[in-house]
Amino acid sequence: FDRFIRPYTARIAMTERPCYVLKKTGPTDKLKSKGGAPNVKINRYGCKFTNVFLNRLVEQLDNYFFQNSSRPILNETGFKERVDLDVEADLTDVDALNRTLKPYGLQFMEENRSIETLIVSDRKPNTK
Repeated sequence: FDRFIRPYTARIAMTERPCYVLKKTGPTDKLKSKGGAPNVKINRYGCKFTNVFLNRLVEQLDNYFFQNSSRPILNETGFKERVDLDVEADLTDVDALNRTLKPYGLQFMEENRSIETLIVSDRKPNTK
């Protein structure tokens, strides 16, 4: 393995980075699931979640729609119950997402957080 990555070294460190943080901004009673079979339908222009955890939205946005963004997406709502959520917005546009999430009492805010980051750097030459 070492011969393939010889010119580089990698480590994980905590770094302060700007993030999109999902927060509660008001009553979240519209979120609570009415039950039923868990279901996720999603594309770039919207999503419909039935009886799933809110982290599913964050994971989908972070892994697919914001994968090229320098800002990770974090869930700091503290909402632990299953949700029903219907979002009609361009999922690559934070402002459009926030307009759609407002009635649910949710909003993405740009804030700095200390998060684990993979740091790859040039390996220092052996000076023996």
